[in-house]
Amino acid sequence: MHAEVAAGIAHESRPELGPDSLAKQQGFRTPAKLIAGVQPREEEVRARRSLRMWERDGAFHLELVTDTASAAPVRAALQGYVSAAFAARKTTIDPDAPDTDRRTVEQLRADALGFVCQHALDCTARSLPLAGAAVVVRVELGDLRSGVGSGRIDGSDQPVSIAAVRRMAADGGIIPCVLGGKSEILDWGRGRRLFSSAQKLALAERDGGCAMCALPVSMTKVHHIDWWKRHRGRTDLANGAS
Repeated sequence: MHAEVAAGIAHESRPELGPDSLAKQQGFRTPAKLIAGVQPREEEVRARRSLRMWERDGAFHLELVTDTASAAPVRAALQGYVSAAFAARKTTIDPDAPDTDRRTVEQLRADALGFVCQHALDCTARSLPLAGAAVVVRVELGDLRSGVGSGRIDGSDQPVSIAAVRRMAADGGIIPCVLGGKSEILDWGRGRRLFSSAQKLALAERDGGCAMCALPVSMTKVHHIDWWKRHRGRTDLANGAS
């Protein structure tokens, strides 16, 4: 799978760095001189999007080429399945048992794609084991209002245009993180046990992933530092950790 938006543009300005390294050094904000090239490059990649399917030597092959925004739901669903599988392994009684799940990440992604497609063909299951997978799009409020600038999709280092951000925000299952926008309740005390979506998003921004092992946000869950039942912990940001 290739999600290629703006990678070549960024690399041209700093050829000694790869596109991913450059994006990480720049942080959330994309330099102004690169912003103008994001949408044209995005549209160019989207215009040549394709999904090739063929069979060879008894195996079925897929090759997807698309833009970062279009790939976001695919990435979230597949990674959610992988995260759920790894979470289930933590409860395994005997890790050495013959039936223990030993699939690799690549094998889990392949199984996830088949599982999601099977669900689409026979949608009777009420939920999918995707570990709460969702697409999170981050954008500055000023950029969203002006239409000039760029946003970021959780799990990707590539910037996306404001046009893509607006298009994604209109779709279901997309969580917009508008920095500088209207605030929501982030401290619930003992009023509720589970952390809200707004709290999870705020903790993701604060911690940047797992607070202990630095796993990406898409592979983490929010927990109480002081446990809810045992310690009478509060559902507040100060008592939460990814």
